[in-house]
Amino acid sequence: MKSFTTENIRNIAIVGHSKSGKTSLVESLLLEAGAIDRPGRVEEGNTVSDFDDEEINRQMSIATSLCAMASGDRKLNLLDCPGYVDFFAEVIHALSVTDGAVFVVDSGGELGVGTERAWKLADQSGLAKLVFINKLDKENTSFDRTLDLVKERLSSAAAPLAFPITDGDELKGVVDLLTMKAYMGGGKDVKPSDIPAEHLDAAQEARAAMVEEIASTDEALMEKYFEDEDLPQDDVVRGLSSGVASGKLVPVMAGAATTGIGVAALLNSLKELMPPPSTDEIEGHKPDDRTETITRPRTADAPTLATAFRSLTHPYQGKLVLLRVWSGHVKQDMTLLNTRLESKERLGEVFTLQGKTQDKLDEAVAGDLIGVAKVPDTKTGDTLCDVSQPITVPPPHVPEPMFSASITIAERSEVDKLSAGLQRAMDEDVAFRFYRDAETDESIISGVGRLHLEVVLSKIQAATGVQVEMGKPKIPYRETIRSKGTVHHRYKKQSGGRGQFGDVHLRLEPRESGVGFEFLDEIVGGSVPRQYIPAVEKGVVDAMAHGTLAGFPVVDVAVALFDGQYHNVDSSEHAFRRAAVMAFRKGMEQCSPVLLEPIVKVEVTVPDEHMGDIMGDLSQRRGRVSGTDAQGGNQVITATVPLAEVATYEADLRSLTGGRASYTMESSHYEEVPAHLVDAICAEYGTEFEEEE
Repeated sequence: MKSFTTENIRNIAIVGHSKSGKTSLVESLLLEAGAIDRPGRVEEGNTVSDFDDEEINRQMSIATSLCAMASGDRKLNLLDCPGYVDFFAEVIHALSVTDGAVFVVDSGGELGVGTERAWKLADQSGLAKLVFINKLDKENTSFDRTLDLVKERLSSAAAPLAFPITDGDELKGVVDLLTMKAYMGGGKDVKPSDIPAEHLDAAQEARAAMVEEIASTDEALMEKYFEDEDLPQDDVVRGLSSGVASGKLVPVMAGAATTGIGVAALLNSLKELMPPPSTDEIEGHKPDDRTETITRPRTADAPTLATAFRSLTHPYQGKLVLLRVWSGHVKQDMTLLNTRLESKERLGEVFTLQGKTQDKLDEAVAGDLIGVAKVPDTKTGDTLCDVSQPITVPPPHVPEPMFSASITIAERSEVDKLSAGLQRAMDEDVAFRFYRDAETDESIISGVGRLHLEVVLSKIQAATGVQVEMGKPKIPYRETIRSKGTVHHRYKKQSGGRGQFGDVHLRLEPRESGVGFEFLDEIVGGSVPRQYIPAVEKGVVDAMAHGTLAGFPVVDVAVALFDGQYHNVDSSEHAFRRAAVMAFRKGMEQCSPVLLEPIVKVEVTVPDEHMGDIMGDLSQRRGRVSGTDAQGGNQVITATVPLAEVATYEADLRSLTGGRASYTMESSHYEEVPAHLVDAICAEYGTEFEEEE
């Protein structure tokens, strides 16, 4: 591919809900631009952008794919983004490096939560937006009904830039109101033609409405419009481009991605209306001081600055990183500073990409989206910059993963291979986490949802051959006591030779929640020699690791050693430690042991219409709502809920709201488990311990 200057590059994310036809639209755009000879089909697993084995097998996009193409004097970098909410982190990073977005909407149903969430994010980022109403060749579809939904749910600034030409229920073509031409049929040989006579009046009426919308966004244009109720074509294009870039206008186009109808008009609009990369200054901070702001012009003559927005294992190149070049130039063998690691990276080959197909670049300029090989330490979100002028561009905020699962493997000898696979998954996927839970002694993975984790594990198994089982994580319950008591235990063994003898009297007392364990030495007169008292404390601590109800750790107790006996020959640290273990366990049983459960603070962000459903659901989960706060058409509900009740909340919340709600969760405190639930928990988790006498 030839080199393009910054002003001729267009970076566009293709977003929308799952199954709306985004990948098929990218195929048709590539065909229309002459970048491919024939379009692939999702069902056949041969599309350009869905090249990963998991994407082919599941027939859905899982990760963002870069598809660059040249059309005339423009280079269009299309980012085909996943639509399923489990992979929304990919959309977040894609929208952080593009200048515009095409929202693909299925004309046969609702807009979908993927569309709504991406729209809010694009709005917050000030991106130019265009809507493509897709699948108008299918039964029970409607351009007008879908346009009304777009205006109602997304933006009142949405206005038709095209409309479908139909013969009965059959989609024949589209009218492009920008050029006032018809595009009949689909495919790369489609040429603009005169609008059919029977559609001319409707086209002229729609064009007049569009021109009035454009004029309303600019005072100078409005004055011209009032003079003769029309605008010259140059003013229409210029005004529309300005309105799209500012967000005052959202063009809506029509067609069918799989047949290519409407795609030629769409490609023309993308080239004419989508803004080039901004040359305004980008804001960052010093790598070692987040409080000190630094700015840099987004121009080719400024020092090099780039952000990694995806890292992946490429079929041909191995580790590959996709970059947005903010300023300067990027070329092979350059040495740049990774500001997160504070280390230098020597770049390998530089590519423009069409899915997995590479086209080597001699140099990439400010504004371009590219792939770079042989940068093993750089991962998604990292900044690469000129070594002599360091600056860090903060990565976009990605919500913490809320869905967790435990994992086990059949062969312990494969732990190292699994760990390497999990680490690589974390490097490639910013929404994936892996850690070892010391409290429950489990390996835990966390992601956006069950499908997300299933995909990650499937990839790891394919790469490493390790078979992994996913299960429900254990809830880290605790045990404590509610009453005071004393207990005596003598540990005595004699089996020939030196025996074992240790005798202790302990007093157990409950403490306030959260204050922890306290050991009190109340020995007077040497009934237990000083050298054995630490062994008694160790024994108590040993016993507290597993309570008597269900084997959970014991917390918030005070234990006093107030009396005992010893033997001049047979006493030892081991004997007193064992005596303390047995005494504590007996004491627990006598002091009203109770089960404690972890309580978490949950904040649920939900559309107003679902607020009542969520409040009721939280109540059924034994939650206590502490407050609500209105935030831009949504309600943020704050509540405290037992962790056991929200362990699968991600799936339930998605079901209740159609995926339109989100939530965060953090640890709060522990509370006593209601009595009617204790037996079931103990039956599920209960563990027997051998008591050595």
